[in-house]
Amino acid sequence: MRKVLDWARRQDGLGAVLLTGSRARAREPVDAASDYDVEVFVEEPERYASSSAWLEEISPVWVSISSSEGGEGDVGRRVTHQPFFEGGTKVDLQIRPTEALADIAEEGLDDLYERGYVVLADPSGLASRLPAPSRRSPRLRPPTDAELLDVCSEFWFEAAHIPPYLARGELWIVKFRDGTMKRMLLRLIEWDALARHGPEADVWHIGIHMREWAAPDVWDELHRCYGRFDAEDAFAAFQATLSLFSRLSRRVAAGFGLDHPTRIEEAVRPHMAALPDL
Repeated sequence: MRKVLDWARRQDGLGAVLLTGSRARAREPVDAASDYDVEVFVEEPERYASSSAWLEEISPVWVSISSSEGGEGDVGRRVTHQPFFEGGTKVDLQIRPTEALADIAEEGLDDLYERGYVVLADPSGLASRLPAPSRRSPRLRPPTDAELLDVCSEFWFEAAHIPPYLARGELWIVKFRDGTMKRMLLRLIEWDALARHGPEADVWHIGIHMREWAAPDVWDELHRCYGRFDAEDAFAAFQATLSLFSRLSRRVAAGFGLDHPTRIEEAVRPHMAALPDL
């Protein structure tokens, strides 16, 4: 952080530097491998969009990826660089226009800032106008009938591909399709946690800290849902994934009073019990 701050203070038109993420949240677990989420507010964020070579001014870089949102001159402009610096330290570094601080102060904090932030530098004085964070977790919204239908449709659509690919020995494609199935399963695990704990459910994105917020029976069953790179073990994991998804989709539907798309599972699942004779 000293290197990042030293670099930031050398930038023309520096407005503020904010730390967000787990290192800014008093209640979150942090260890030596935790990354740093840093937002640097400057007058001309476009200067940092065309190249990432300037990251070397902070520290030698192993590898970095970048992205951007918003057009040039847009107050919502974000230029994001995600380098792994020498030694393995990862920094999610966002470059934003200084005037965005005034918008945040006026419109209120979003979910990220509400969880916690720390002002590391504020030469413009604008960061001092930001509201104090509530340090509450983002609130998940209960699913709708349409959203549950979409998740179930995508899951069973992908599942219908698996037996023929296993029969052909296309193990890579099986894992590829299974990845999408697992993303749909994650949505159910999140909704199930929301149904169990209510709006105070502290559900993390992409399954981070899942063992702490998922139902214990779900965590136990997940151990059977991942197989090795061979047909027999992949098929057993596939069957376990189908069973867990089926049970959770009904539990989520009951928990939120939704219509369960039973007809889709009833149409597809009987054909998943064995590999086809090709």
